[in-house]
Amino acid sequence: MINSNLQKTPIIYQIKNIINNKIYIGSAKNGYRRFNEHLRRLESNKHENSYLQNSWNKYKKENFIFEIIEEIKDISRLLEREQYWLDLYKSYEDDKGYNININATNRLGMKHSEESKEKMSQKHKEKI
Repeated sequence: MINSNLQKTPIIYQIKNIINNKIYIGSAKNGYRRFNEHLRRLESNKHENSYLQNSWNKYKKENFIFEIIEEIKDISRLLEREQYWLDLYKSYEDDKGYNININATNRLGMKHSEESKEKMSQKHKEKI
């Protein structure tokens, strides 16, 4: 579990299914808030990641753990470090995890390039 002492701590985290060992890797400037966002959305069946949501619905809350992988001292390296962990665990591969994107990105106000859109489209088609 992520404790409230991490409210202003940038982190890389994972949400792990302890039944099938699949993981979701993410990053957050405020780990405690992000943990609560995930939990609230998953419990209300409104998570933006349908693969993670479907697994949560199937295996139930008690079979998932939220863990901090790394605390980040230099916020400018947050996405770089998230990418490191994505590549290490390959959590974007169907048999390993729930990440939809193969690249760590900050989605706030960001527009994807045509190349990124195509990659995501192909990835989505492979999962269907």
